[in-house]
Amino acid sequence: MKKIFVYAQNYIKYIIYFGLVLSCGIFYIFFDFIKRIDSKTQKEIITLREELKDLKEIKEYLSQLNTFIKEKDIKQIKESQAHSIIINTVDTILKNFDAVVVDGLSKRKNHYYIKLKITQKITPELKNFIEKTFTSNRPIYSYEELKIENNQLSTIIELIQPFVED
Repeated sequence: MKKIFVYAQNYIKYIIYFGLVLSCGIFYIFFDFIKRIDSKTQKEIITLREELKDLKEIKEYLSQLNTFIKEKDIKQIKESQAHSIIINTVDTILKNFDAVVVDGLSKRKNHYYIKLKITQKITPELKNFIEKTFTSNRPIYSYEELKIENNQLSTIIELIQPFVED
């Protein structure tokens, strides 16, 4: 009888040990799952902060461009300053929307030319606007060079404004 009682005690002890190990494993899996969810949330928060920073940068470029167009004539501005404002505005905004990569800005005679590489992600609205504004309704190609007259710098704002909402 004593041996049976000892076997039962050992059996119960092993069941308790097994239960403890099993519960520790379950807790480990549960906390690991929570940690993974938390790290995903942290990554999303970082991504949202970067997007917010990009949007603030876009607003700054737009305000610079608005000021540039409203207050001064293109001929009164140093060419390098005009170059910098235009290229930074267009480049930052359109890159941010995964639609267009600005490959360069050049000035020949009295016209600015912006070289664009159109990606597959371009929205139909933006594509239609570019075609209507710059290419006289000719379909745009994957690599375009758009001519902007000196007195048409506001078309850049028109190009960008519908796609940047507050």
